[in-house]
Amino acid sequence: MNRPARARNSWLFLGSIGALSLLVAFVGFAPAALGPVPFFAVGLIATSLGLIGFLVSHAEVRSQRRLQRGGETIGRWRVSHHEWQAFLKVNKEQDQRQTPYLNSLDIKQAVSPEGLEITATERAVQIGDEFFDLFHLCSYFYTVKWIHTRPPMLEVQGRYQTKNGSYPRALRFPIGVAFQKAAMDVHAAWSYRLILRNAASGRYRNPVRLRNIFAVLCMVGILLLVSLPFVTGRPWTDLVISNFYGPVFMIGALLATVGGVSALILHFRSSKRYRAFLDTEGIRWTISQNEWRAFLVADQARAALPWVAFNFLRMPRTVSAAGLDFIATKNGLMVGGELFLLDTMADGGQRTAQWIEQPQLCLELAGSFQTRESSGAFTLRFPVDPKVRQPLDDLCAQWIA
Repeated sequence: MNRPARARNSWLFLGSIGALSLLVAFVGFAPAALGPVPFFAVGLIATSLGLIGFLVSHAEVRSQRRLQRGGETIGRWRVSHHEWQAFLKVNKEQDQRQTPYLNSLDIKQAVSPEGLEITATERAVQIGDEFFDLFHLCSYFYTVKWIHTRPPMLEVQGRYQTKNGSYPRALRFPIGVAFQKAAMDVHAAWSYRLILRNAASGRYRNPVRLRNIFAVLCMVGILLLVSLPFVTGRPWTDLVISNFYGPVFMIGALLATVGGVSALILHFRSSKRYRAFLDTEGIRWTISQNEWRAFLVADQARAALPWVAFNFLRMPRTVSAAGLDFIATKNGLMVGGELFLLDTMADGGQRTAQWIEQPQLCLELAGSFQTRESSGAFTLRFPVDPKVRQPLDDLCAQWIA
């Protein structure tokens, strides 16, 4: 059973032990026979590992809490006890066929007579008692499959990174026969998120998370540089030429320099597309709170129809009193702080635009994408101020060209 909170607390405990060791080294409580250096070394390592582990696992805990609150749910269905038993047989066959991509799901978990509930968001899924964050820092999923079996299944494949290397990983779970529309929305959302991440960030890398890792390394290096003179009681000039502390000092300087420079490069690279977008002349409008609430109700009812595609627009349940700002340019669309670059989204695919008149004026953009790893389609529906319909209609001609 995956319990992110337990892992987070374990890392927090390790970091606390490290902080205590550093305190012993700084305050001078270390035994005279050992001196402060061993406590400092153990404390620095434990604190660094605990901090990094805590940040990674806490992100997974937050993802689980968002899923449990239900505000970001894409699909939810229940698998009957009979369907679960059928899934166990099919899953065994899939494991034999797709070695080494064995299923990470705990198939031995208890299933009540009422069945098993499955809830999925844009980045995570809860299957009974098990939680999986598909976009965890150490998880690199690169394909999503719909397996036509009885019952049908969703499968994601990728690799999981550990200290000993990486190994293949898969997650398969059944789809309730009566809930295929919800599962199709989940399949579409996951497929497109993977494609966007891979296209924008390199094959399996997320620059924002990588930036945060380098920032942590920079902080560790600075901590090492600042604390060494206090622990040893010697000035930096003596530490640099010392046979023992010299390499330690150089390691701290290297971590601080490489980590800081890399974090800054990644930060500006990831924000470059936003700055370029905002500097482009475009069409701007604002949707009020009441208009946004009306759109949410209407779009939710529309999305329940079997022929209506899943809306990739992230739906904030509440907006500020000033409303929600929209910016449309020849390159794409920004909704609040979310940016959609249509050239990246529909690279090599077709694009269409359609107006929805009732019950509220909306624009629906749809397109297809084709990459080496996967292919699929996306749909964006969003409300439009009638005052900007004509210039936005002209802009749509450039979008779909």
